[in-house]
Amino acid sequence: KSCTWAELANIAWSYATRGAYGTTESEAMMSFFAKEATRRMRHCMSDDNSSEKDCNILPRDVIQISWALGTMESDNVNLGDALVHLVDAIHDYWIDGFQERPLARWTCADLVQMATALAHGRLDNQSMLSAVYEESMERLEYKTGGPKNQRVFTT
Repeated sequence: KSCTWAELANIAWSYATRGAYGTTESEAMMSFFAKEATRRMRHCMSDDNSSEKDCNILPRDVIQISWALGTMESDNVNLGDALVHLVDAIHDYWIDGFQERPLARWTCADLVQMATALAHGRLDNQSMLSAVYEESMERLEYKTGGPKNQRVFTT
């Protein structure tokens, strides 16, 4: 509970990047990180806790944890359930209940990293994928001036 969001994310990223996850202990540690991130996000979504300092969540931190889990899952480390729960919490925190452009504050790198996390983890979370796609298309259309009516992706 004393680790910051950035510390959790950086440790997870380090393990996934270095491939240091071939043990039961490292798998348990990564599962704990995912569960802790999910717990914190759910805690922040409750009305009476939304002003706590730990509730100033940067997308890149939880997305980095998701990416690490997805990367490890693609190497057959059993973290799929932890990744599913974390992605569900990310969805609920940033997307659920928002009408227009819920991911507008995410960076382009956040969008790419989330899509990569889902792909590596073999998750077909249509709502999350749709939100990432829609925000990506908004940015591409803004830069190119292209029409929105040429979209082909539907949910």
